[in-house]
Amino acid sequence: MIAVIMCGGKGSRFITQDNIEKPLICIRGKTLIETVLHAVILSGQFSRILCVSSPCSPYTTQLLERNYRTDNKIEVMVSDGQGFSKDLSKALNSAPEQKVFTFPSDLALLNSDTVRILTARCTPSIQNTCIAAVAERSFASSLGITCSTFFTIDDKEYCYTGVCGFYLGTSISDKPIEEFYSIVNEIRLIVNINTVKDLRLAEELLRRLNPDCL
Repeated sequence: MIAVIMCGGKGSRFITQDNIEKPLICIRGKTLIETVLHAVILSGQFSRILCVSSPCSPYTTQLLERNYRTDNKIEVMVSDGQGFSKDLSKALNSAPEQKVFTFPSDLALLNSDTVRILTARCTPSIQNTCIAAVAERSFASSLGITCSTFFTIDDKEYCYTGVCGFYLGTSISDKPIEEFYSIVNEIRLIVNINTVKDLRLAEELLRRLNPDCL
């Protein structure tokens, strides 16, 4: 399987005085991109890891190329920066007929155990399908998390986590990809960092968890 970590967004909702790139925001001394990358590496589930940056995140690109390009499993793709969907399509088109997991780079609490849970529950078995990991909105709300994007099935609301397992055909443009859902109510999966408030909440939730499990 291949892991794709999306780390090229502008992070326009996360505003600080030093205007730091969102993947380089630190929580407990570790950048967001490295938190996600290390969780993916330590899970042992992937034969190839592709980090997709863009002109919007040049310092993230530098960090990845400086610290990780000697690892043969890890590649850095610099997209054109035309938006998340186009960046993702470019990455997926580089892996035809493969099983691919996509991760956002702002999952501040992600660890290897959670990645293994995801691959067990969200790996499609049929080509041109994907399984999106979602969480119940009520579960997110119980932790103080506000879902920016949610949808309803049978009168129940769910939040996207940004993690999705794909089983691709020869190209993602061959035919539409059919989407399915897997409910994964895991605290380490649903904390996305979009604002300074989100970062403070992540730090508080991290204090409740065993930091050695990061």
